[in-house]
Amino acid sequence: MATTKHRKKLSSEGDCNESNIKHRLHHLFGQIEKEFDGLITENVALKERVETLEELILSSGAAPTEASNKVLQQKLSVNSVKRDSMVAASQLSAKIKSTYKLKASGRNLFKGQSVSGHLISKYEWHKDGLWYITTALRQQKQFMATASADGTACVCDVTKMDANISPFLSYVGHSGCSVNCIKFHPNYDLIMTAGGDGSTHIWRPNLEHYLQRNSETDDSSQEMPEESPTQVIKNNLCELTGHQSVVISCDWISGVDQCVTASWDRTANIYDFQTGELVVQLAGHDQELTDVCAHESARLIVTSSHDTTFRLWDFRDAIHSVSVFQGHTESVMSASFLGTDKVISGADDRTVKVWDLRNMRSALTSIYVESPVNKFDVSPEDNLIAIPLDNRHVRVYDLSGNRVCRLSRSQHDRMVTCCAFAPVNQTNSTHLFTCSFDRRVCLWNIVTEFKS
Repeated sequence: MATTKHRKKLSSEGDCNESNIKHRLHHLFGQIEKEFDGLITENVALKERVETLEELILSSGAAPTEASNKVLQQKLSVNSVKRDSMVAASQLSAKIKSTYKLKASGRNLFKGQSVSGHLISKYEWHKDGLWYITTALRQQKQFMATASADGTACVCDVTKMDANISPFLSYVGHSGCSVNCIKFHPNYDLIMTAGGDGSTHIWRPNLEHYLQRNSETDDSSQEMPEESPTQVIKNNLCELTGHQSVVISCDWISGVDQCVTASWDRTANIYDFQTGELVVQLAGHDQELTDVCAHESARLIVTSSHDTTFRLWDFRDAIHSVSVFQGHTESVMSASFLGTDKVISGADDRTVKVWDLRNMRSALTSIYVESPVNKFDVSPEDNLIAIPLDNRHVRVYDLSGNRVCRLSRSQHDRMVTCCAFAPVNQTNSTHLFTCSFDRRVCLWNIVTEFKS
C-alpha cells in the first residue's frame, strides 16, 4: 500500500512538473514573439526612412552624391541584416510553435500587386478637424458625408469627382459639441450622427428631393443655374439618449429598424430608431469604447475599446453571446467586418489584424505599420484596406497583409482620422477619400496593376 501511494505521489509530482515546464515554455514563446514584433516594427521604420531618402533624391533631380549613396547603402545594409535575422528567428519560432501546436501568424512584407495612388483634389469647408468620412451610392450618384469637431455634419454630391465640390447641406443639430461619426442608412433616406453631447441624432437629408431636382435640371435645355447655397438643417427626426458620456461611433443594424451606438461610458446601446426606445445595453468593456460596427447581413456587432480588446456580440440566437478578442497590446481604435466570417481590427500598437470569427486565439494576418492606426476602410471588390495613421500617412494593403501603396503625408498636415472608399465604373480603379484633423478632405484615385 505504501508503495502504491509513493508511486501516485511521484506521478502527481511528475504531472505537475510537466505542466509547469509547458507553462514556462509558453511564457518564453510569448516573450520571443514580442521580440519578433519589435524587430518587424523597427524593420518597417527603417524601410520608411530609406524610401523617404530615395524620394528626396529623385525629387531633387540631381544625381546622388557619394555621401548620400553611402548613407543609403548603410541603411539598406542595416535593414537587410535585421530582415535576415527576423526571418531566421521567425522560422525558428514557427518550428517551435508547430512542435507545441501553437499557431504562428504569417507576415509577408512589401510584396504583391502594384497599386498607385494619385491625388485628384483637396477640399476644405469645415472650421475644425474632421473625425469621420463616409460614402453612399443613390440612383447612380455618389454622395460623401463628413463629421467634424466644429459641430456640423456635411453632405456632398461627389459624382463628378471634380475640384469644385462643396456641401449641398449641413446639419447643425449637435450645437456646441463635436460630431464624431456619420452614417447613411443603406435603404432609407436617413442619416445618423453621433455627438459629443452624449446623444445620437437621426435626420433626413432629403436626398430624393435633391436627386429629383438635379434630374429635372439635367433634362431641361436651359443653362445650368448657379450653384445654390448650402442648405442648413437644424431639426432631427429622432434623438437617441441614454449614454452618460460622449457617443463616439454609431451604425445601422441590417434587416431591422435598429441602430447601435458606442460611448465613452463603456457601453454600446441598441435602439429602435422608429420609436427611440432603448432595446438593449451592451456592457462589459473595462474602458471607453472607440468604435462599433454591425454586420451587413447577420445579427452580429463588433465593439472596440481602449481596454485593448474588441468584442463580438452575437444576436443570432434568442440569448445573445459575446466573444472577447485580445490580440492587441494598446487601444483598439477601429474594428469592422470583412465578408461573412472575418473581422479586421486596428490599434494604437501600430498593427492591423485580420481575424476568423471562429478562432479568437490568433490572427490570420498581421499588418505592421509605423504609427498608431485610426478608422480604416476596406474595399472588398479590390481586396484593399486603406489605413489612416497618426503620422499623416495613409497606407494601402491587400487583404493578405502585403503593403501595395502609400499615399503622401504632405497632403495632410495633421493626423489622418478616417478613410472611405468610393467605387467607380473603371477597371482596376477606385476612389478613396481621406479626412484629417487639419480640416481637409483629400480625394485619391487608386489604380491596381497586377504584376506578371
